[in-house]
Amino acid sequence: MSETPNIVVIGGQPVDVSDPCARYLALYAYRMRLATGGAVEEIEIRSPLTTRRTKFSAGSKPADLDDLLDEAKAECEALTNGGVKRRTRFAIAARSRPY
Repeated sequence: MSETPNIVVIGGQPVDVSDPCARYLALYAYRMRLATGGAVEEIEIRSPLTTRRTKFSAGSKPADLDDLLDEAKAECEALTNGGVKRRTRFAIAARSRPY
């Protein structure tokens, strides 16, 4: 029995949630669009006395989005690297000093 894919829309792109690599790419594209101001709405309210402009960005907080990106990237790397985690900390090699 095959599973039906869980499709969600991220930044206007339909993405299968069960595929972490596709989810990472869609979230990254959306994050870049937010960073460059592509997903910003500007509203202007005019009254006889004042004019007020407000900018809103659609979406969640960037910290939440970064957490989702990190999670999707880790899952994608686990799938593509066969579960082998990349080293993030490297030790200094021991060397002998010839005098």
